[in-house]
Amino acid sequence: MMGVALTRGVRTLARREFWTFKVIHAVIGGLLTVAGACGGIFVTEQIRKQIGDVDSAIADAARRVDSIERALYQFQLLQTQGVLLGALSTGGGLREEFRASFLQLGFLSAKDRPRV
Repeated sequence: MMGVALTRGVRTLARREFWTFKVIHAVIGGLLTVAGACGGIFVTEQIRKQIGDVDSAIADAARRVDSIERALYQFQLLQTQGVLLGALSTGGGLREEFRASFLQLGFLSAKDRPRV
């Protein structure tokens, strides 16, 4: 029974009278619609991939900025400590027994400071 229906359908498609302008127009329209939908899906996936790449680049840049800000903060802290230690060690307000320790600590912090 199923084979008879399939054979009848194939015979209908094989007849020249079946392929009118309207039928050809409908088939080509359907093919173009399917092709457009497939292209749209492909383009959407490519856009999603590009957005993911941009998001990861932004995250990498944000991590780099955070790292630079931390390094800058540490440098400013060391610089401030160095200035304070220098001022305390050269001024007369520091007891003599602490002056040598402060000078030594100032030289140590100056060695650790990054060169710019």
